Amino acid sequence: MHLEHLPLGDADFPELTRALWEAYETPHQPFFRAYCPILNNDREKSIANSERLFEEEYRGEFPKAQWMKVVDTDADNKIVGAALWKIYETDPFEGYDEEKVVADWHPEGSMGRVVATGFLRGVTAPRAKMARRPHIFLNIAFTIPSYRRRGVGALFLQWGVDKADAMGLECWLDATDYGRPVYERYGFINVDDRHIESPMPEGLSETEMKEFEAARAEMLPAHNSCMWRPKGGVYTEGVTEKPWENIEYGRNLLLQLERSSSEIKHPQRKQTVQSDLSQKRQQLKILRQRLDDLGTQAHARATAAANTATPESEIDASIYTSEDEEDILPTPQDSATPENTSSRASTSSANVRDDSKQTGEKEASTRSERSLSSTIPTPPSSTFGPGSVHGEEFSSNTLRSRNNIPTPTTAHTPTETASHPTKATMSTGTFSASAHPAASTPTYTSAAPNPPFRPHPSSKIGADASKELDSETSLSIDRQEQESLTDSLLTLAAQLKTSTHTFHTTLESEKSVLDRAVEGLDKNTSGLESAGQRMGMLRRMSEGRGWWGRMLMYLWIFGLWFVAIMIVYVGPKLRF
Repeated sequence: MHLEHLPLGDADFPELTRALWEAYETPHQPFFRAYCPILNNDREKSIANSERLFEEEYRGEFPKAQWMKVVDTDADNKIVGAALWKIYETDPFEGYDEEKVVADWHPEGSMGRVVATGFLRGVTAPRAKMARRPHIFLNIAFTIPSYRRRGVGALFLQWGVDKADAMGLECWLDATDYGRPVYERYGFINVDDRHIESPMPEGLSETEMKEFEAARAEMLPAHNSCMWRPKGGVYTEGVTEKPWENIEYGRNLLLQLERSSSEIKHPQRKQTVQSDLSQKRQQLKILRQRLDDLGTQAHARATAAANTATPESEIDASIYTSEDEEDILPTPQDSATPENTSSRASTSSANVRDDSKQTGEKEASTRSERSLSSTIPTPPSSTFGPGSVHGEEFSSNTLRSRNNIPTPTTAHTPTETASHPTKATMSTGTFSASAHPAASTPTYTSAAPNPPFRPHPSSKIGADASKELDSETSLSIDRQEQESLTDSLLTLAAQLKTSTHTFHTTLESEKSVLDRAVEGLDKNTSGLESAGQRMGMLRRMSEGRGWWGRMLMYLWIFGLWFVAIMIVYVGPKLRF
């Protein structure tokens, strides 16, 4: 067996279609009948119809849509798997209307078409809300049964993710339970998991209800996992930003709703919708301003804390050699990345101050820190923009191994040990005390000679421990406020969703009014056309024959007057 990954050729659609039917029917997956139904119990004709539809769609969308096949060169280039990738360089759901999603390959008026349409709308709904940026979409992927678990899927999946990474795009797909573990190995994460159902329409007859139930039993239920792969394929929970969950996404969605609301014809309804959207915009503005303030104040607090609680050992750390730095007690944040370590080392060396100046700044910064910690929550890393200096500092809550902690040059008394808790005991939840330089414990080196190093007296250690406890308390308060802010965002998203649904319902109700108005205009048009025809006849009689025609018309009028006078006045006097 020798597998090759190639673009699909023009003559490959018959073999491709049969391979696809074989893959989805072994084992049988009911939702496949929503896409490829068997019409009139004629399997061969239905396969030919699917082949025609696949080819027409592909020719109409190429090169934005690309079929890639995997063939076995040792089996006469047999197609053993394939994938259809669709490349969207703009928002594919701009102006999306769910009512236009129709399974028109099913016979018109059939219950199979109704069920398949409901299924398609249910599958498309998550991506219509979240996949609103340029991306690559894996539309179809399959491997025939005899070649499964032999690396076929890896070939076309690797091609797709490499293509997305080269273009700097996200990836989306709809996965079944069979394919989901495979996609997860290539960086996809599940962002929406749901069972797809197709509700029965109202007003069906008894026969239609039976047909609907039979069609639904044939195609459903179906379980769909909407999966997303971020740019680059690296996702870290709590760090990687999900674009559809941020305020900017909510602002764009709100902007689209505001543009659509201008098309509402009913004045009262239009005013109500626009007033509600205005309130939502004000809430988004308040949230954006709040997050900006939090970022600014957190940065100011971290800077003040760094200048306030920098121990003398850290002041003198700028003259340590690389060998001395290996003996410094590691902190939880030091284990994040080497870049973070070098950044914090440069920050420590930049904060060198005179002892007298440092003491004055300690008192002022401590008061500032305590006043801020009671009101300002620390935003998580996902709320910081690209220019934030805190994004990496809050991204890690792992602890470096502490098995080889060097012994300090001076022995501590039990009182000192009790009043100086370690970083591990002060770490709670997602954040740790080491996230702020103000709360870092004094670092101690081993007994190797180092003249600038001076251990702190116990009184200073106790003061630093107190500051660390204050920082830990403020972090707890910050987390609570941050959770409250997150709940507010979720509530706002739910309200936006409700407003969208209500607005959609209103537009549907307005359609009937517009239809009646169009019918009235059509009737008026036909009436004006008939009137125009009659006027044309009169114009031809009066002007079409010139002077002689007008004289004849006047004679006819005079003759009719004469006949009328004779009937009225002369007729009653006649005796027969």
